[in-house]
Amino acid sequence: EDILKTVKPGEIIFGYTGFKNVLYYLPQGFRKDYIKRRVDKKVRIKFITPSSEFKEEYTQSSAQELREIKTVPSKDWDFTADVQIYGNKVAIISPKENFISIIIDSKEISQMMKMAFELMWKGAGTASP
Repeated sequence: EDILKTVKPGEIIFGYTGFKNVLYYLPQGFRKDYIKRRVDKKVRIKFITPSSEFKEEYTQSSAQELREIKTVPSKDWDFTADVQIYGNKVAIISPKENFISIIIDSKEISQMMKMAFELMWKGAGTASP
């Protein structure tokens, strides 16, 4: 919820996530509502995720849901936590460890994490769509 409260129309959320884990800890109804509210606000998202059985489902709806995805091989990069970079904030979520999450509100840290994300994005291959 903090993401939608923080971002402004036209901004981009950057993230890397153990995507299959997010699908398990966020109820489908919430995910659909969240995506609709994000799209209504015209906020794009770019994320990097390990390959999984869910990639095709989310790739097919990426254009209309303002989403770009880059997938990395899960055998090499099977990260399970979730990092979202938005506005001047960074959210880090670990669903496997008692659902630990923190939000860091720092322009300097957010900018640094955006640069790290862009470095990963460039090395991750082709986006879809």
